Amino acid sequence: MALKQFSLLLFLALNICHVAYSQEFISKGHSFIGGGIDLNFSENSSDSGTGNETKQNNSLFSFSPYYGKFIKDKLAIGVGLFTSYSNLQSEYLDNSIPTSNSKRKRTSIGASFFLRKYYPIGEKLGAFIRPSITYRHGIIDEVNNTIDQFGTESLFRSSEGNDNSLSLGASLGLYYFIAKRFSLEANLGNVFVSKTFASEKVMYESNGEIRNQSTDSNNLSFNFVNTLSFDQILVITYFF
Repeated sequence: MALKQFSLLLFLALNICHVAYSQEFISKGHSFIGGGIDLNFSENSSDSGTGNETKQNNSLFSFSPYYGKFIKDKLAIGVGLFTSYSNLQSEYLDNSIPTSNSKRKRTSIGASFFLRKYYPIGEKLGAFIRPSITYRHGIIDEVNNTIDQFGTESLFRSSEGNDNSLSLGASLGLYYFIAKRFSLEANLGNVFVSKTFASEKVMYESNGEIRNQSTDSNNLSFNFVNTLSFDQILVITYFF
């Protein structure tokens, strides 16, 4: 019985040493860099059945690099940057004849501070928890045009604005070392609490009216990632 217990302890000790050796870069003094890129194009159309139809084209690009340093074995602190650009174009038709269109552009930049705790569960595989605080600033520019019976386009309304948000949250993910210094990460889910302030100036070209609008919102979100987005699901991290 004692021999079996000794053999089991020896096996566990060797396995732990092997895991630690295989994941030697998640230890105090080491650093890592990584990031994700998302490029997305989509087209949508809807028909109310009464002759009114909407067509939309949306493009999105985002880039989110980050850097971290291990302050203890399996525990790192880090900073991340975020930038994105989206362009949504909509066209409205009545019995297949264009009546109006709109173009909405949004640019967003931000930064985050995070902790990352690693939990090795195999030779190359493990899980991590990533609590973070994030600030983002967005700039919005939108124009709305009307189209007359001759196909002439006229500016009806334009707006410009910005928003600021601060969020606290945490992410859960998995990692797998595909090489000695490279890991592939998969984000499984997020929970975030955020506060957003937004202001917008709307100008109606037909009568020269200018209207200022502002919003203040709170949000609690929880989601399991289920779409293939390379800034959320699959991320390459380099350790050094």
